[in-house]
Amino acid sequence: MIDFDAVTVTYPDAAAPVLRNVTLHVPDGELCLVIGGTGTGKSTLLGTVNGLVPHFTGGTLAGTVTVAGRTTREHPPRDLADVVGVVGQDPRASFVTDTVTDELAYTMESLALPQDVMRRRVEDTLDLLGLDELRERPLSTLSGGQAQRVAIGAVLTAHPRVLVLDEPTSALDPAAAEEVLAAIQRLVHDLGMTVLMAEHRLERVIQYADSVIWLPGEGRAIEHGTPAEIMACSPVVPPVVDLARLAGWSPAPLSVRDARRAAAELRERLPGTPEPLARPDVGALVARADRLTVRYDGLVALNAVDLTVHSGEIVAVMGRNGSGKSTLFNAFTGLVRPARGTARLAGDADPRRLRPQQLVRHVGLVPQQPGDLLCAETVAAECTTADRESAVDAGTTAALLGQIAGDLDASRHPRDLSEGQRLALALAVVLAGAPPLVLLDEPTRGLDYAAKARLVDALRRLAAEGHAIMLATHDVELAAELSQRTVVLAAGEVVADGPSREVVTHSPVFAPQVAKVLAHDAPWIFLLVLPLLLLVVAAEIADGGMDAKAVALLGILSGISALLRPLTGGLTGVQLMFFLLVPAGRVFGPGFGFVLGNVAMFASAVLTGGGGPWLPFQMLAAGWVGLGAGLLPRARGRAELVLLAAYGMVAGIAYGFVLNLWFWPFGTSNTGASAAVTFVPDAPLAENLRRWLAFSMSTSFGFDIPRGVATAVAILVIGRPVLLALRRASRRAAFEAPVSFDPPDAP
Repeated sequence: MIDFDAVTVTYPDAAAPVLRNVTLHVPDGELCLVIGGTGTGKSTLLGTVNGLVPHFTGGTLAGTVTVAGRTTREHPPRDLADVVGVVGQDPRASFVTDTVTDELAYTMESLALPQDVMRRRVEDTLDLLGLDELRERPLSTLSGGQAQRVAIGAVLTAHPRVLVLDEPTSALDPAAAEEVLAAIQRLVHDLGMTVLMAEHRLERVIQYADSVIWLPGEGRAIEHGTPAEIMACSPVVPPVVDLARLAGWSPAPLSVRDARRAAAELRERLPGTPEPLARPDVGALVARADRLTVRYDGLVALNAVDLTVHSGEIVAVMGRNGSGKSTLFNAFTGLVRPARGTARLAGDADPRRLRPQQLVRHVGLVPQQPGDLLCAETVAAECTTADRESAVDAGTTAALLGQIAGDLDASRHPRDLSEGQRLALALAVVLAGAPPLVLLDEPTRGLDYAAKARLVDALRRLAAEGHAIMLATHDVELAAELSQRTVVLAAGEVVADGPSREVVTHSPVFAPQVAKVLAHDAPWIFLLVLPLLLLVVAAEIADGGMDAKAVALLGILSGISALLRPLTGGLTGVQLMFFLLVPAGRVFGPGFGFVLGNVAMFASAVLTGGGGPWLPFQMLAAGWVGLGAGLLPRARGRAELVLLAAYGMVAGIAYGFVLNLWFWPFGTSNTGASAAVTFVPDAPLAENLRRWLAFSMSTSFGFDIPRGVATAVAILVIGRPVLLALRRASRRAAFEAPVSFDPPDAP
């Protein structure tokens, strides 16, 4: 599909080629990941695929790039528009209309597609990327992550054969990133689309790639191979591979799931509860929000936010796209007017009343678009201007830039830098003045791991000097490594504010890779659930439904069920314990069936170490399976088997639907479900019920059907002897023992 034949690219006035003698082949229907350090030529490589390099950027291209049989030498970008779709690092730079639906339709209008085709594709794309609720929104009001998804959608509507993505998840929260990556996977696997994607956050994407292209830079030859092959030799690796190298695992796992399997022995050697961190010393108050509320044309962006920030603190501000992170920063810099409440800086200063020269002495902001801060003709001129305006020694900004981005050609125009290099320059410009409060909006977007490590060092030095740092970020690895405190926003409200170890690592969405791998199975859930379980058993005994013999039989059946469940660990959705649970509920009654389902699921979790926040939902669902079996109408012989088999089919499916009550609110983070079927806190009950049913149908139905079918088949095949054995045990336990009294002897 994509062929590079001895391709070398040299930009005007450059001392050396950016790409040198690149020869490789990307086959049809493959997801190929492009990795490398900042400035090694990833964006240049992507730009050659549709001819933007060199037709638009200028420079010299030697060799040949062929896409779907068309060479970029003979076909400029306009001739490849129906074959190659491109989404750059800055999604807003590609917008040409005013609203979301207009932007999605624009590419198709340019290709003169029929109206009915355009309408259908727009609707499909809105659902695919979870954009339905944004369809009429002006593009200017979208958050960075929302804009990224719209830009991807605008390309997808043309149905290109090749999709080129330059850091598609860089501005997305973890859940939205998984949603976009799941959509990309569907395009590759179901439609056979070829995807060439550059990404720095390898922890998000490496497990999805079919192949990897590594650009080492400095004129060295590129490497192209499988993910496992490249991760074995590349210095650019995700945290899970770093952990594998330290632990000596070979081959290195690429996903959290595989790493957890390899880390079983390591987890046993680690303490279950880490040592508590000492509370960091903080200084004077540098920023405060009191009941801060901000609205945009009726849309509440922040709602009654209370927050304080002190000198020496490093605070990560996290949350979904559109949760209000950027708005909070804009309030502290006076860029928005509060509808209610206040935002104040050190000395109770109102940022909206400060002149620019005064404001920069209180706060510095690096926005999501760092190019907005850059106005000089060269990197050197930008550094010189920053030194002068910040009243610092000459060379201060350039030194900071070197610490963050490494060697950078000072004669280059900021426009010609990569996104990561441009961000590093903007960071250096703001940090040069060392304001008491530094606000960084997505500071690691476009930075490789080495540049991010240098940024972490620079920010730690600033915090040690008494400056307060606030980071609005989706980079969970950065938040876990750097911040002492994490604030989580949702729908404009603070929903969590505490030590990063507690807020970040304990979250199913925001936990970093290593924390997920090394996290012990949650023993606390057993301590929480056990008293509730004992109450259920005690209530059944008090009600007269169980005596000592019944409790003993309950223990035996629970133990058998707990041992049966792990035997089907490799079969999709199948629950072997249901083969026993349904007949037991039928024979011993609904109360016993409900208790058996709860106890058996709890015992199975203890046996397999599978406890987690979802365990109460598993117990409840299994309990209902046993309870329902005891409420079925009377039947005999084969009719009874058919009745139980039909119930087993329905119960096996319903079990998955009940269990989804736990997974549903986090659906986009692990399942790739569309945002159109996930939980919406403020939606009406009927709407959320529809979403829950749609979520279950689209994500777990493939597990629920095998469970239901297997349960029904097993009951039909071995149900009769199981029923006979249970009824014999029931009589011996006196569950149904006939009771009668002889009349008293006559006097």
